[in-house]
Amino acid sequence: MGLAEFKMHELSIMLWAHGTAGVCNHHFFDEVVSEVLEHRGIESCTPREVANSAWAYSTIIGKCHQPWMEAVASFSCWHIMEFDMQGIGNVLWAFANVAVYNEPLLKQASRETARRCRAIPGEASHNVAQVLNACQTAGFVDVELLGASVDLFLTRELACAGEEYGVGARELLILGNAAVPAARDLAQNWARLESTVQMKVLQPLLAAVPPRDSPCSTDWHSEIEACVARLDI
Repeated sequence: MGLAEFKMHELSIMLWAHGTAGVCNHHFFDEVVSEVLEHRGIESCTPREVANSAWAYSTIIGKCHQPWMEAVASFSCWHIMEFDMQGIGNVLWAFANVAVYNEPLLKQASRETARRCRAIPGEASHNVAQVLNACQTAGFVDVELLGASVDLFLTRELACAGEEYGVGARELLILGNAAVPAARDLAQNWARLESTVQMKVLQPLLAAVPPRDSPCSTDWHSEIEACVARLDI
């Protein structure tokens, strides 16, 4: 049985399975990419198939396949509104992981993510951090995306404080790191973010560290570890 006999959905699942299992098979990955580019055309794929395959290839193979990355970027720019948020994040991370900078893709993805942060925050909130992380890795700064992310994260974090599904410390730190280059442009949004990171992340960590002149306690390491575990960082 050859690759031509498999549906694209099946091939993308196989690539994804290799990626999540950490199984590196250069020949198989390259054969699937060749099958898509030379015989089927990337337009025969769905956005999820492209996102899963791109993420798996970059994660496991760890090198740039130039024709494949160009095809993924072109497809993603044209179909960005058809991707779910996880798909947008996976595509951007596929490029970041092999150090390929594609400004049109970053702009389209950032614009669409910012729109969803405001229009459908419930869908966007779970995967915005991955988009921000990929943009930061690429050295790409989009003030509109950062501002929309601050509004989304702080609204959900403050509304859900202490609850299981509030925006956590990890997401706040990712946003904070991504926002540093745009701090001046973000103005009040930066001040709000900085204050929240101080209150929700840094202060709990500092509170777990014993004062320098306090009697040495054998439990202070475990207290810090427990704090880090609670914050999930």
